[in-house]
Amino acid sequence: MPKMRRSYKDQVKLRNTNANIKRTITKARNMGVDIDFTIRNYTSFTTRDELNKYYRQAKKFVLNNQYYKNDRNVVFNRKDIREANRLIEKENRQKRKLAKKIGKLPQTIGGVRQPLSVERANTLVLDDKANLFLPTKKVNIDSYSSKDQLQKRIKTLRKNTRNPEKRYINLRKNYIKALNQQRKEGNLTGNQYKRMVKDIKSMSVSQFTTWFYQEGSNMSAFNYTDLGQFLGTGDNTKSLELQQIRESLRVFTKENKIKG
Repeated sequence: MPKMRRSYKDQVKLRNTNANIKRTITKARNMGVDIDFTIRNYTSFTTRDELNKYYRQAKKFVLNNQYYKNDRNVVFNRKDIREANRLIEKENRQKRKLAKKIGKLPQTIGGVRQPLSVERANTLVLDDKANLFLPTKKVNIDSYSSKDQLQKRIKTLRKNTRNPEKRYINLRKNYIKALNQQRKEGNLTGNQYKRMVKDIKSMSVSQFTTWFYQEGSNMSAFNYTDLGQFLGTGDNTKSLELQQIRESLRVFTKENKIKG
């Protein structure tokens, strides 16, 4: 194999590369992170391919070993912060796509169309339903108290963005569970509950999601802390609100010609 043609330009580039590696190692160790990299001098390379490979390895090493110590003295790899923010942006794109699809539809109360659009109605009160129309903010790393907390956030974001429809599949399942709880509490008769479940199950996931955000009575009848858990409000207007939901389901399935 022919020897590498040496140049002053190569020597300067390698010197700068090695200096960057050393700075990266020093900064990391000052934050309590023990990292290392085998630094080579110019005369140790015999081929251009070998030198270029070293440059690639050095670039990857520097990129993957940038650290940040937050206000709570917890050290995070900036690579993980970038990954979390990348997934947040992906989630926001998915949210915007759904919001664009249903945001301009008219809100309904008991199946009756109202003057406000779905987006306008759902952003008047900042609850979980409104989150669809509001961008998720980037990671505020200074608020994190441990590395595990960030890793859990990344894991959740990956799960949500990998299959965004699954979130609404679970929402439909839990909505039915919430209705069953209302039946047990005596707010719905057995026949009413069966009819509502039949209407909901007859919808596609997309249709259920549209109906859920479009019908204003949903949030009045149930309070929920996230898309996976519903809690009954237990107030005196529940019967009226559940009646509105029953009527809304009937109207929605009829208008969309859904066979229940």
